[in-house]
Amino acid sequence: METIQNFDYLFAAFAILWVVVFGYFFFLTRQLADLRREVNALREERESQAGPSTTDPDS
Repeated sequence: METIQNFDYLFAAFAILWVVVFGYFFFLTRQLADLRREVNALREERESQAGPSTTDPDS
């Protein structure tokens, strides 16, 4: 039947779409984790260069 074959194509299209969406979210998650690591490394470097003489205004 033609309608059953059309459902197969529809299912395949949705499956491909979801694979692409999840792949994109996975890519974004990895990029965000890399950026967080880089920001933390830069903060630690800045704090180590500032030395212990810098006082925190919140304390």
